[in-house]
Amino acid sequence: MTPTPNDSRHRLLIVDDNPEIHGDFRKLLSFNIGHGLDLTDHETFLFDKPATPRIVLPDFDIDSAYQGQEALEMTMRAFNEARPYVLAFVDMRMPPGWDGVETVAKMWELDPNLQVVICTAYSDYAWDDILQCLGHTDRLAILKKPFDAIEVQQLALALTEKSRLARAARQSLQVIKGQLIQQAQLLDLASDAIIVRDLEDRVLYWNNSARDILGWTIEEVQGKPLGEFLRSDILAHHEAKKIVLRIGSWKGETYIRSKTGKQLLLQESWTLVRGSEATAHSILSISTDITERKKMETQFLRAQRLESIGTLTGGIAHDLNNVLAPLLMSVGLLKERINDPETAKLVNMLEANARACT
Repeated sequence: MTPTPNDSRHRLLIVDDNPEIHGDFRKLLSFNIGHGLDLTDHETFLFDKPATPRIVLPDFDIDSAYQGQEALEMTMRAFNEARPYVLAFVDMRMPPGWDGVETVAKMWELDPNLQVVICTAYSDYAWDDILQCLGHTDRLAILKKPFDAIEVQQLALALTEKSRLARAARQSLQVIKGQLIQQAQLLDLASDAIIVRDLEDRVLYWNNSARDILGWTIEEVQGKPLGEFLRSDILAHHEAKKIVLRIGSWKGETYIRSKTGKQLLLQESWTLVRGSEATAHSILSISTDITERKKMETQFLRAQRLESIGTLTGGIAHDLNNVLAPLLMSVGLLKERINDPETAKLVNMLEANARACT
């Protein structure tokens, strides 16, 4: 992990075998040291004129190394102390040790975020040769000797500001990554299957519940189209996708087969995800497995129907009893008054059937 400077001063490293060069850099880059009242201050004091705003330039904490090996050791020490150098001015020729290109290559192996200016008065390396050794990078600039003071100052100001902005961007990215990890962890706690796919149906995110419900791990599905492994009603899927692309959302129930071949009924909610410029780039789906719930609802409805049939049957029987009761009461009277055997036989048959119905 790359450390970040823990103070507001930009740390610079001058790498040159000539001590006088170090003194020149210090004079050129000591912007805010030794400035007392200048003529503008006196004019403001004597003539009561409004003070002219003074531009305050950044302070540099400058260290010196006289050979490439020493520069690497100092870079390592600063890196381990979490106070890395922001910018290094490195001379091309530093006999008898490493030259500037070799020194920079080794420093970048340790701290890839270090901005570098190579200083040279010779044509030891052509620009193509330098690029071949160090690669195409925006961390490198060339400063020709003899130095121009303004050019040195501009390089120092521009590259340190660039480094500051890049560091701020990296820190913001780390914060965002941390937030995304926390959100992903929360999504993994959800009991619903949460899936994010691009507009070509390639899987971008697959939470733990999607794994538990459908059977596939994130490693098995990452970057693959859903149709390669999820067996569902293709026509229904395409219709749902058309709706979500047109109006931004869709809700419904779909049948899907899991990895084990089990048919599942999912209650799904799809939402179209848009970027900062309102451009659609993915679809978020939240799916609840309602297979068992539907089975229980079906069983409950069947039980309700059976109960209704039983109630209806009981009602019919009760009504029949109400109708047959007077008939049974009359049978006894009929038997006393009938002398004809055939008629008596019919009355007995009627009584038997009436009692069977009750």
